[in-house]
Amino acid sequence: MSDIAWFGITFKTSDLEKINEVLKDEMWNGKWWDEVWSDGPAMTANIYEANYGGVRITDALIKANIPFDATYGSGGSYGPGAIVFYEGEQEEMSTNIEGSPVVVVNKDGVSENGLQQAKRFYKILDQAQEYFKEA
Repeated sequence: MSDIAWFGITFKTSDLEKINEVLKDEMWNGKWWDEVWSDGPAMTANIYEANYGGVRITDALIKANIPFDATYGSGGSYGPGAIVFYEGEQEEMSTNIEGSPVVVVNKDGVSENGLQQAKRFYKILDQAQEYFKEA
């Protein structure tokens, strides 16, 4: 049984060889992505139909301690989200349809836990993005 959604992940170009080794069981015809492009020292790979929002990929990269920033679309049992990992720290958040993290607001105002989660997400994201820029 599967739950399919699109999945996009950004990582440092120089980490590609390590990522390919970690994801060798995910490869089909020599690659694990449907579309990839490079922006200098960073790369973004997209998978059009990833099982469970790419969780096998993100779990494998976390276990291998490889930094990334990923977003995924809605599946049958979950909404869109984003996950970031850098130097042992990770955070995952729900997102709007454009992939921007969202915080719950109810009749009592903004969720304090959600606000702290967003701050942590952006702190880790900033660190990961700086790492991606390094040659």
